[in-house]
Amino acid sequence: MWKLEVERVPLFQVWPKQNPDINYIGIDIQKSVLSYALDKVLEVGVPNIKLLWVDGSDLTDYFEDGEIDRLYLNFSDPWPKKTP
Repeated sequence: MWKLEVERVPLFQVWPKQNPDINYIGIDIQKSVLSYALDKVLEVGVPNIKLLWVDGSDLTDYFEDGEIDRLYLNFSDPWPKKTP
């Protein structure tokens, strides 16, 4: 079972510890957000968290139909800024 999370808040520090039988994936398109998340994941030290540096709109490129059981979108940006 996989749950997909897109967030910068520390929920991913709590849920994986409380649910070791569930795998969590954090995704973001920004390196700075994933760097922050990686620091927190390493701090918590649980094996059921993975991180992906991808655009959330491309999820069908990474997961098969039915592979994700639940999707949480937190702080998603419907109007991404153009990078210089």
